[in-house]
Amino acid sequence: MDPKRNRGILRIILFNLIILIAFCVLLEAFSFLFYKVRRYQYESNNPKATKEGAMKIFNEINRIENVNKENFMNDFENLFKKRLDFHPYRWYYLNDTFSSNYFKTDKLGYRNDPELWNTKAKSTTAFFGGSTMFGLNNTEEYTIPGRFRLFYNEKDSTRVLNFGIPGYSTSTEINATIELFRYLLPDTCVYYDGVNEVIMHYSHHTYWTDDSIYSKMGFPFYEPVREAIYRSPYKLGTPYSKPLFNLAELNSYKLLSGIAGYFRNKLPKETKAEATVNPGAEESVSESESEAIERLSTEICNIYYENVRVIQSVCREYNVTCYFFIQPSLAHKGSAYTERENKIIADQPTLHKLYLSAYQKINADPRKSNYRVMDISDVLANETNPQLENFHDYCHVNGYVNQKVAERIRMCIDTSLIRSR
Repeated sequence: MDPKRNRGILRIILFNLIILIAFCVLLEAFSFLFYKVRRYQYESNNPKATKEGAMKIFNEINRIENVNKENFMNDFENLFKKRLDFHPYRWYYLNDTFSSNYFKTDKLGYRNDPELWNTKAKSTTAFFGGSTMFGLNNTEEYTIPGRFRLFYNEKDSTRVLNFGIPGYSTSTEINATIELFRYLLPDTCVYYDGVNEVIMHYSHHTYWTDDSIYSKMGFPFYEPVREAIYRSPYKLGTPYSKPLFNLAELNSYKLLSGIAGYFRNKLPKETKAEATVNPGAEESVSESESEAIERLSTEICNIYYENVRVIQSVCREYNVTCYFFIQPSLAHKGSAYTERENKIIADQPTLHKLYLSAYQKINADPRKSNYRVMDISDVLANETNPQLENFHDYCHVNGYVNQKVAERIRMCIDTSLIRSR
């Protein structure tokens, strides 16, 4: 070929390449400024978006607890990043004792002062649950077990232990119960659930791969779990590591994806009447939001009661009395929402509807009376000052609410004991 022609073609290719690179750089710069402005607007309208704003809200909600939020969260992060390990039967566990200003864990990795295991007690009450039982935003004194301990003095010789782990539901508490009974047989077991029954089931069906839902709902260190799964001797999955370059982190990629998603949502959606049927295949049907909520809430209710049945069978086998409590959330606040609480609900509208539907089904189910399932989600129903903040997010509360929850649990247990005599 003619050398001059080759040089001409190369110049054209190089010129087009320069234009393409320049366009990409300009698009990335525009996208960066676009998201910078949006971030500024978001922070202006949402005081919790900034570190200072988040700390102010945290301190206002935890008004009866003496907590330094920054130190508290540092302790929490160190606990989960240094002590977390994969567990083949119950997702993950904390593998060793830990001690800091705000957290102490025992030999089994639960949030208990190790000294509690050495105390002589006539009876032991074990509390199971997720992050709300663990006390995600609470000092030890203001967790539910911490408040429950105040009902007993030294003469009662009653030991109260906390076996709550963030993210746990009745599905993981089955194995947690069996494992505990190998070390200790408590006299009473209290199971405090509801929120994780919904969130874990919902996340499973939507096949989420990011940790956003766990960050919003109370488990901000989901990444260490994925790392622990690979570190484990079971070698499940592929190595978890952040790539050196991730296209999805580019502002321009996010912007273009958002634009594509906007136009995709504008396209006409297939209805049931228009759904096509392939010979020899299942019918392709678009499920509406209300139908999905109905289906999922029914599944959640059935799985919850099946888990409760198994837990109760295990407890009966070991002659342990068990009680099950349905916990409160913003869905059951019983009074007008504050502006911040409305924003929390608006952030997850479908999930909020699913909570309400699942809780209604669990409460209306005839199996409720057979398994000592008690609904205490209305602990704030008679709150005299509805504008006083008690929720950190959709389900995590301050020590004031935990005090009310502990009182209700004690009252329900005492009433149940009186009726059984």
